[in-house]
Amino acid sequence: WRASCSLAAQSPFSRYMPAPDEQGTRRGTSHWSRFASWAGANISHTASTVFAAAPACVHGSDVLSVGEAQATARAICDASVRDKLRRDGFVHLEGVVPATLADRARRVINRDVGSTHAGSSNDGAARGRGGTLHNLGHTADITDTFNKSLLPFLLEQLLGGGRRHHAAAAQIALRFPGDFCQPGTFASPYLSQQLTYWHIDGCATDGAPGQAHFGTIHNFSALVGVLLADVEPRGGELVAFPGSHQALANWFQQPDNLDRVKADGVRALPNGPQTTAALFDRPPVHCVGKKGDVFLLNYMVAHTIAPNQSVGHSWYDTSTSILAPRPL
Repeated sequence: WRASCSLAAQSPFSRYMPAPDEQGTRRGTSHWSRFASWAGANISHTASTVFAAAPACVHGSDVLSVGEAQATARAICDASVRDKLRRDGFVHLEGVVPATLADRARRVINRDVGSTHAGSSNDGAARGRGGTLHNLGHTADITDTFNKSLLPFLLEQLLGGGRRHHAAAAQIALRFPGDFCQPGTFASPYLSQQLTYWHIDGCATDGAPGQAHFGTIHNFSALVGVLLADVEPRGGELVAFPGSHQALANWFQQPDNLDRVKADGVRALPNGPQTTAALFDRPPVHCVGKKGDVFLLNYMVAHTIAPNQSVGHSWYDTSTSILAPRPL
């Protein structure tokens, strides 16, 4: 778990990252990615690299050409953004995704919830996942929040290599009122000064469908969260530990830790009672904001989900990118 490949040698995401497979990075196709929606949805995406000129994107009320989008992304990804990514492991960018794209995604999710009665669950491993929502993640209404926004151009700037990426698929999971709370209440045993039961994505778990890939770690480069509505604290939002990418990089340097996580998945991470000030010396941050805001996180940032003690389900898209086509 050392510095990333040459494609991102100057990238703030490249430090504290597993080195991608050399052969896979040269192929440039079928790179694994995640994408989701913050107002009650987690979306896992398959992404591929775009080598040809990308179409124009929408930013605010403007339709930008490729050149305009690249210039806008360069201006946004200034030294302060890069420094914050290096220091904290994540950054909050305001107003990146237009309201038209966020509203379209919310509309199809709500329509599907109404037709499927997906419902909420507080039962064991199923807590907070609701339903598969008729494979909505494959539809343009969901993936356009990534593909037709400025996000591919922002990641092009931050990941390096001059490549833009395309989100092809998604898995949506809703966070309803009461999710991650004590059964039958809106109280939560998980929310305290520090949320100790964190994880990093790509580690095997037997608590989620399709995630029982014990023996491998599905690593990637960046987690991207798009707020599809205004999100307030304790509304089912993502919660991240600033600086944890550096702490975990050091933890994985210790003998046998990588092999243990490969073999046992999330259970082998030093979370729960092991989450002390000696591991993470800064309190967690709730990823809240306004509709269209974006959070970009290093893959190695420890994170969890806040309980949803609000009156509505949470609205977020989360996406991950892109430089590690093969699992470790």
